[in-house]
Formats: sequence, structure tokens, C-alpha cells
Amino acid sequence: MKSKFAVSTVLVGAVLASQVPMAASAFWAWGPTWTTPSASRYLYVWSSSFTSAQQTAIANANMAYDSSKTNAFDPGDPGSSTLHISGTTFSTNATAYANATFKISRQTSTWTFGSRYVGFTCLGICGTISPGANRSTIYLNDVNFNFGTSFIPSLTSPTVDLQTIVLHELGHSHGLGHPEQIHNPFTPAEAASVMYVNETVKRSLTSDDIKGLEVNY
Repeated sequence: MKSKFAVSTVLVGAVLASQVPMAASAFWAWGPTWTTPSASRYLYVWSSSFTSAQQTAIANANMAYDSSKTNAFDPGDPGSSTLHISGTTFSTNATAYANATFKISRQTSTWTFGSRYVGFTCLGICGTISPGANRSTIYLNDVNFNFGTSFIPSLTSPTVDLQTIVLHELGHSHGLGHPEQIHNPFTPAEAASVMYVNETVKRSLTSDDIKGLEVNY
């Protein structure tokens, strides 16, 4: 089961190195966890960075964590994240995007987190990057990866499933870590979870992801 990390200093998670060259992996760092959730919080995305199909994939990934839904996580427990996700806003309003609490940034020209990593989630502070207290920014590596609807390994320009990647990175924003870095050995349920890093399409939360959210919130 995942753990939420309540810390006051930056922690950097160890990386699961894939055996497939340039395969999709994830990396994250986070500072203080969410402490003052608002009544309503939207995931902001710069609309011109993504096609309509990609926008749909992002919105669908975010919907998995939507606390406004009835029985948000499973029929037995409606659950609720401290993010209080209320939907996805696609915007070209620079001020609104800059001030957003929760957003995705597609890095198309410069990627500073290591070429092997398709996603990087910052909560609080990531090195010299400071989204601010109770803010989260998900960075997507468009420099070294193609965002599609499947995983296609390549030595030069691998393709990853965008919805899977966003669903995984949103898990970090909610305080979930990689099971293989928390438990060793890890269980089959943990290996099947969205938060376990491998080249597999995963577009919905599993029982283990849900339990991690329910326990932590």
C-alpha cells in the first residue's frame, strides 16, 4: 500500500531504472504535503500544448481522482483527496495558468530532470523550482518522448501512453509513491498498481492505489 510523505524538506525518490533503453520511467520530489485544501481545485493545462485527443486523455486521468463524483474511488467508500479535484481546465490565460495551484507543464524545448524520465512531479519545491506552498506542478518530457496511446520502445524517441503517465504523476501529486521503493518485496497488487513503473497501459486506479488514497486521506 502506498504511503503519504508528510515532510518539511525536499525528498527525492530513488529511480527505478528500466531495462529497456529510454523506456518511460518516473521521478518525483516533494516538499510539504497539502495542508490547506480549497473547497474546489482544478487541474490547469495549457490548451495549445495538447491536441483535443490528448486533452481528453488528461481529463480522463484526472477524473479518476475527482472528489466531486459520487463514490469517487470505489462503491464501498466515496473517499476524498485533500486536493478536492473538481475537473480539468484547459486555458490560454497566462495569468490564470501561472497562478494555478495544480497544473501540468509540457516541456517542449528544455528538460532538466534527466532524459530517461518522462514525468517529474513537484509538490512544494523541486531543487531550484518552487511552485509554492500547497501547489503541485507535473512536468512532462516532450523533448525525449512522444505522447501517444501506447508504449513503443525506441533508442531515440520512444512513445508513451499519455493517459497512463498523467494518471501516474497525478498519484504523486496526491502523495503516493512507487511501491517498489516503499516495500521490498512488493505484492502482486502493488505490481499491478498505477504507481508501479513499467511500460504497461494503465488508465484506471487499481485496488492498491485506491487503498493508498483512502488510508492517507
